[in-house]
This record gives sequence, C-alpha cells and structure tokens, in this order.
Amino acid sequence: MKQKTYSIIAATCYGNRGAQAMLETVVGRLRDVDPDLGFNVFSYYPEADRGLIGDPRVRVYSSTPAALAAWLLPWSLVFGMLRLLLGRRVFKVAPGAIRALGESVA
Repeated sequence: MKQKTYSIIAATCYGNRGAQAMLETVVGRLRDVDPDLGFNVFSYYPEADRGLIGDPRVRVYSSTPAALAAWLLPWSLVFGMLRLLLGRRVFKVAPGAIRALGESVA
C-alpha cells in the first residue's frame, strides 16, 4: 500500500514562529491518527526550511510568489487537464512539485 501524503501550502518553519507552530501541530495531530503519513510542505522559504526540517517524510517545495505565478500554477493547470484525459499516470512525467500535489490525498 502506498504511503498517504498530504500537501500543505503557504507553510514555513523559518520565517514565522506562529506558522511553524501551526505546521508542527497539523503534522503532529495527523500523525497521531496515522503515524505513516507523509507531507509536502510548500514554503515561502524553501531553502531555509529544508535545513530546519529533519523528517525524511516531510518534503519541502517552493511556494514563493514568483514560483507560484511563474510555474506552479500554470503547470498545475496543464497537468490537471492532462489528468482528465490520461488519468493519474500523467503525474509520473510531471515536475517534482506538481507530482507532489497530484499524488496528495484528495
């Protein structure tokens, strides 16, 4: 059985302690229910957060305003439409962040 993964957008550990507390609480509470969950965190400070988060089941992706506008939103729309035509297997050729979103629990 494949590991369930959730995506959390606009979260950070580096820039805002309140956001850090919310992120840690969400991850902790969901893992109370299912300890094997994985998480994709789309952060404003991806490089700094990668250095702070030591859990291998928490992957960090960029959600800076430039990343959202320039590639995350457009490619999400493209692969979302392709998924309607070709099914979920289309995410195997998607960029990592798009694949992470596409494979997240609905």
